[in-house]
Amino acid sequence: KIRRELGESLKSVERFDAPIEQVTTSSLEALHLFSLGNQQFFAGKFREAIPFYQRATDADRNFAMAYARLATAYYNSLENDLAAEASAKAYQLSSHATERERFYIEQNYFQHATGEMEKAAQVLEVWQQTYPRDYSPRNNLAVVQSVLGNYERSLEKAREALSIDPKRPFAYIMSSIALRGLNRGAEAKAILERASANHVDAPHLHQQRFRLAVMDDDLIAMQQQHDWAATNPMGDMVVYYDGDLALSHGQLRKASSEIRKAVDIGLRRDDKEGSALGLSEYYFWSAAMGRCQASMSREILGLASTTESAWRTALGLAFCRESSQALALADELARKHPKDTILERRNPGGAVEILRTPERYDLAFDSNGVPIYLRGLAYLGQQRGREALAEFEKILSHKYLYRGEPEFTLSILGAARASALTGDIERSRRYYADLMQWWQDADSNVPIVQQAKKEFLALR
Repeated sequence: KIRRELGESLKSVERFDAPIEQVTTSSLEALHLFSLGNQQFFAGKFREAIPFYQRATDADRNFAMAYARLATAYYNSLENDLAAEASAKAYQLSSHATERERFYIEQNYFQHATGEMEKAAQVLEVWQQTYPRDYSPRNNLAVVQSVLGNYERSLEKAREALSIDPKRPFAYIMSSIALRGLNRGAEAKAILERASANHVDAPHLHQQRFRLAVMDDDLIAMQQQHDWAATNPMGDMVVYYDGDLALSHGQLRKASSEIRKAVDIGLRRDDKEGSALGLSEYYFWSAAMGRCQASMSREILGLASTTESAWRTALGLAFCRESSQALALADELARKHPKDTILERRNPGGAVEILRTPERYDLAFDSNGVPIYLRGLAYLGQQRGREALAEFEKILSHKYLYRGEPEFTLSILGAARASALTGDIERSRRYYADLMQWWQDADSNVPIVQQAKKEFLALR
């Protein structure tokens, strides 16, 4: 309406208002299959969308948008290598696409094939300016900015996406994530309630509700999501976090049981990638707590060697001082994670220098606080208490990103040790006392729990 009032032609207005789903293909069959894939995709059922997009590309080998959307579905299903392959194929075919499609394809390529998130963001910025009523660039900018740790910008874009289409679940999810990153838990909860009021549902919305409930110690809300998980084939999205919560309490036996339960749920729908990720998360953090299970690393890599599960497995191997295996896995990941092995080879100075590289992305949503935690450990190894304390407190000050996760309680221990190094014994005691509350029901045979209790007694 505004552009018409400013004198633009109706043809120009219609061009800028066209939905991206008006895609370029010479095959009616491919278009039909693409549309069926979109029905699953926009309901948050990414894995279910994959076969439709695959068949669409079979029906039209030049269907660039089908490859691009397939890449996103793969990525959201944790199949990073396949996502990179599909997005590269879409990029190769982009000359067959319209301008709007090329925006999606280029952003997809930089995000999934090359990992150049800043370039992806640049493409999305131009896309949203060129097509100001498009939902996708705003929603995707919200995703990219959260991956970069820019939560204010992510929230701004997610809200814009919601104003364009309040019936899709993604912008609610991204709004919740951004608000959590900004430590605004009450607002994150409110946006999820708004999704319910608008009758918008998706498994990731339940996952977000459960995580917020854990962070707020809301047992009633936690039970509501447990009830949902018990009857939903995607219930593992909640059960995995039961495992993380048990890890944060030092209950490794319970954590293992919950993770196995989640893996079983995932494998029923052939989600090997998600199952490998869940196991690798448990393997890494249990290794960080001194419990090494050599057979589990082989099990994880046998299930699915995705980037997400492989780097966590490499970290676990490094903590367990399996340096040669960790290095081999790091080489397989194209030297993406050499910092993990350097840390456990007792070269904390070198580890700190390497770990400084991603510092501006410390709070990025998909980093899980790992670079911060490892940097804190490296500073501890150098006896640099003040610097170590700053790292651990960075995690502890972001309740709505980390509370209820193993990195949170391990950072309490790190802060206690760092405070002692600085000579602030009272502060150290307070941190140890807080940790003992978290670990009051911890398994008695967990090495790091045993060591922490000895350290606390020595201070009293």
